[in-house]
Amino acid sequence: MKNPRAENIKSSDFTNYRNECLKTGVGANTINHEHTYLSAIFNELTRIGEWKKENPVAKIRKLKLDEQELTFLTSSQILELLEELKLSKESDCYHITRI
Repeated sequence: MKNPRAENIKSSDFTNYRNECLKTGVGANTINHEHTYLSAIFNELTRIGEWKKENPVAKIRKLKLDEQELTFLTSSQILELLEELKLSKESDCYHITRI
């Protein structure tokens, strides 16, 4: 956002910044974290009485993230993994995995 003064930040400044980040390959999750941090700063300033205006990023929706489907090992894959870990030089790996 090119280091603007807080009093000059508008919602459009953050959405423009977000779009530029997306164009350069910054991930949606990273941008959502930055959005959360920036919003938290304004919320805290409001809480301590240092900010009287509205939070400029409060009404901006976060980017949707593709949810990754969880997968699990099959019983045979678990047995194979444990057998490989038994052969490992790091004997703790087997015990930690069993736990």
